[in-house]
Amino acid sequence: KEHTSYNFTPPASFKVIYGSKDYVSKEIGLGDAKIIEVSPNPSSGPINIHLFLPDWQKKFPVQLELKSLTGITLANIFSGELDSGYQKFEWSGESNSTRLPSGVYLLQMRCNNSVQTVRVLLLN
Repeated sequence: KEHTSYNFTPPASFKVIYGSKDYVSKEIGLGDAKIIEVSPNPSSGPINIHLFLPDWQKKFPVQLELKSLTGITLANIFSGELDSGYQKFEWSGESNSTRLPSGVYLLQMRCNNSVQTVRVLLLN
């Protein structure tokens, strides 16, 4: 992606990759879509969800849901197509305009044929 500026919070490191599309694709790799980080976790307010979608200049169908420990979907955070690369979402911690009760929940991302799940602790 092209941006005019980038912000990093120390300690942070980054790698700049440039060149032909084939070279960049090789360097980035074609790995799996990943939930990089959910922060803050635990949270009593909004939650930032950081994702990485592999490949280069490709769109992916992505579905982000918050589920109970029994697998019941409580909130649909995102459903649609996203560009490859880094993506960030902010979720309010609410379902149907109501803050979910304190507890442990599962954040699930479905992308293509892969599913990744991370635990999220909500506090009130």
